[in-house]
Amino acid sequence: KTDKEDKTKTAAKTPDYKDPDYRDDSFKGDDDKKAGKLKLAVKVANTDVFVDEQLSFDVTASNACEVQIFYIESDGNVEVIPQEMIGEATLPAGKARTIPDPASGKLVFDTPGSDETLLLFCREGGLGNQRLSAEDAKKLVKKSGETATRGLAIKLFEKAKAEEKAADDKAGGDAKEGGKGTSAIHMVTFNVKARK
Repeated sequence: KTDKEDKTKTAAKTPDYKDPDYRDDSFKGDDDKKAGKLKLAVKVANTDVFVDEQLSFDVTASNACEVQIFYIESDGNVEVIPQEMIGEATLPAGKARTIPDPASGKLVFDTPGSDETLLLFCREGGLGNQRLSAEDAKKLVKKSGETATRGLAIKLFEKAKAEEKAADDKAGGDAKEGGKGTSAIHMVTFNVKARK
């Protein structure tokens, strides 16, 4: 045996008990594009912030989709991010967009709070009658638990899978519109502290 043969036999493999397709909850690139499922990725500079700091983030979708964005404060107040700050209603596939659009205004953390949630909902082919209300967004965050965690994403994935199956069955077995992997939800939790 040569050293080269030994290295190929002992190459790192993913253990059977781990799911190699579920490394994180965000957009992963070409593999997910091939699978066709919509994935969202959100990049923020920091989730532990201070009052008067500005919120700015980049969002990327694996497929083109219409997006809605909410910010749910710790007291239950829901801020709907205006379309002017989001820009075009449809996110292009694989291209990061910075929100808010710098020409439209600023998002500023105005009061201290913990476990405040930025919620993004995106759907291929447009939101249509699937558009969330502020109350829907609030309920979704509340139902998902105190903070956005990996466990939360698994619960949302299971719920989305059931909804996709129902849409697929309703459409006769092959539903792209409203079916398999055509919508995605992403949550980011912030802790806002007062400056000393």
